[in-house]
Amino acid sequence: MYCLAINQQLTTITDLAPNQNILPTVSKSQLLQAIEKLYSRCLIEKEAGKYTLQPVLREYVTEKFIHKL
Repeated sequence: MYCLAINQQLTTITDLAPNQNILPTVSKSQLLQAIEKLYSRCLIEKEAGKYTLQPVLREYVTEKFIHKL
């Protein structure tokens, strides 16, 4: 979710996978599973194979990420 919040726009799984500084031990298949679960819970939006967070959730996750640093 941090990667989707940081990107702030529609993002493909391929674009999310290289973020090894944030997701160092997550395989592409694990990432895809997590994205699909978030989508099934209506926490992210999907359009033409690309994903993004809903605006309110994006703001919340970004704030959490900043405080974590």
